[in-house]
Amino acid sequence: MQTAAKYYYGKDLADLSLAQTATIAGIPNAPSTYNPYSDLQKATKRRNTVLKAMLANKKISQPAYLAAINEDISSGLVPKASHAQSQTNQKAILADPYLKQVLSSAKQAGYDPYRSDLKIYTNLDMQVQTKLYQLANSNELAYPNDQLQVGASVVDPKTGAILGMIGARKVDNVTFGFNRAVQTSRTNASTAKPLFDYAPAIEYLEWPTYHELDDGPYTYAGTDKELHDFDNRHLGKMTMQDALIQSRNIPAIRALEAVGITRAQNFISQLGFTYPNNLELQNGIGLPSSSLQNAAAYAAFANGGTYYEPSYITKIVLPAGETRKFTSKKKQVMQASTAYMITAMLKDVIYSGAGTGRAASIPNFYQAGKTGTNAYPADITTNFPSDALMDAWFNGYTKNFSVSVWMGYDNPYQPNHYLTPAQSQLPIEFYRHLIEAISQGLPNQDWARPSDVATKVINGKTYYYLTADDDDASDSFSVPASSSSSLGGFASTTTSSATSSLSSASASSATSSLNSNSSQISSQTSQTSVTSSSQTSSSQASLTPSSSSSEETLTP
Repeated sequence: MQTAAKYYYGKDLADLSLAQTATIAGIPNAPSTYNPYSDLQKATKRRNTVLKAMLANKKISQPAYLAAINEDISSGLVPKASHAQSQTNQKAILADPYLKQVLSSAKQAGYDPYRSDLKIYTNLDMQVQTKLYQLANSNELAYPNDQLQVGASVVDPKTGAILGMIGARKVDNVTFGFNRAVQTSRTNASTAKPLFDYAPAIEYLEWPTYHELDDGPYTYAGTDKELHDFDNRHLGKMTMQDALIQSRNIPAIRALEAVGITRAQNFISQLGFTYPNNLELQNGIGLPSSSLQNAAAYAAFANGGTYYEPSYITKIVLPAGETRKFTSKKKQVMQASTAYMITAMLKDVIYSGAGTGRAASIPNFYQAGKTGTNAYPADITTNFPSDALMDAWFNGYTKNFSVSVWMGYDNPYQPNHYLTPAQSQLPIEFYRHLIEAISQGLPNQDWARPSDVATKVINGKTYYYLTADDDDASDSFSVPASSSSSLGGFASTTTSSATSSLSSASASSATSSLNSNSSQISSQTSQTSVTSSSQTSSSQASLTPSSSSSEETLTP
């Protein structure tokens, strides 16, 4: 690709030798390993593997192959110290995680973005992408060190368009590095509760938000594993609404039990969470998933119950001028009433006095969200402080954006690679800074209550129920003194927040292995284009302005 040619060899693509072209084509498989600045020997071996494949596929002749493998890989390589980031290169760095997924999507759609003369138009919003990069790599947030990593995704709830993503922080300028925004090996902790526990209870069982649940002692059936909350307390009888606002674990599992694993798993499968095996009750407080999956799923709450498969690409223009447009698949996966009632409760996660997401509060701003943290398994807590955390999440949304932010360490079992309860607030702060910045100039509207949802005031608090099913109503329901009180959607800004960690029984399902996946369906909003060249194959990319003021051009 053009940027790779300029970065490594200071030349245009057309001027590279066959050996140089093969070198940069081999980098994406493992950028930190096959980067010629990192290890010439490994980069040479990888280059030769690429050349051998080209020979086997009759892309090059035997003489050309022999000449290329005998060329010194450092020949013509620009000294690393001489690199200065141009505006184009800086944009390439900003958009790198997004571009990596775009190219993967194009491949899965049957196109070769490296060797075909294509223009690929995307949903990338550079304002969103730039702010994501700044928050991850500047001093705007108080990160404890450079090793703490981030994966964050932003989706348009109205279309499923992926507007931006960040997959790393404080890493070298390695093109197509590991993208933590699409890794699925970390569990999303308590952000799973609205998706897997409470939305199905409303959808299938028609529970009102004042439905009573028991936060009493609980042992998983058939085991001796007791479930606990971060505070090791039991709060007794409480409403579903208060249980979600305070992120209590035991009421969430009891709700999942009432729904049934099969129905709950069917529900989330329609929201992009698919698993080869049956899930378990402990997944009610943590699903293995990516920030992109979470942002796309929460977008269905934001838009009234429709799931859009997240999309990078809007259209691909072929060399002859033929255009293939991509449309995002969509499906109504829950009643509008379910989405509204979940949103009403998640607004109070941020704006009520007992909500765990109070650090996200913005005065006079309509939004909803959910916190999540993963504790360490009980058998290894002796190596870490008792309140140490492996992962921290925040999923939040408005009517314009759905955002999911994960933070943690690539290997959380290394010494000092844990989050403190105070540091678990970082994803919430990341979200708040982001949503404030990207919402500037846009209307911020509240969600309209569907006609089949009514409100009921019990002990001074507002709850919600389906008008067709008021059998569970009880105006005399006793709300414990420790429960939260609604502030009507708004409150003054505060930075304190409680954590919502998984119990040790469920946290052990989190793993430290890091795998990557991506989403490949597309929709159409503001566009960015990727232009590729047929002259050669490569593995690098840049972002450069196109001739149109309304577009950006990604040039592989």
